[in-house]
Amino acid sequence: RRSDKNLTMIQTAFKMVALLLILSAYIIPFFIIPKTIHPLIGWSLYLTGSFALSSIPINAFLLPMLPVLTPWLGILGTLLVMAFPSYPDGVVRALSVFGYAFCCAPFLWVS
Repeated sequence: RRSDKNLTMIQTAFKMVALLLILSAYIIPFFIIPKTIHPLIGWSLYLTGSFALSSIPINAFLLPMLPVLTPWLGILGTLLVMAFPSYPDGVVRALSVFGYAFCCAPFLWVS
């Protein structure tokens, strides 16, 4: 019984470490990249950095790649929706980002 309790605690600790590593993979590049850099360079640096930092928990804990990178794909898709040049105004752009998030949310829940 005591070893089962320790095993459960170790598994929970591994899950928490993996969760913290995945969250830090998306938060750390946001604070490291300077705000005065050009948006194309900044977002490409952010996406590259978060992808590189996401590979750490994928390889360390042998996690499947798609569930870990689903937020990365969602961020990339949102950036592509916002960058589409033929929106007449900001309201239509905001509605299209909302529509993209509405369509992307079920995939986030499933993964």
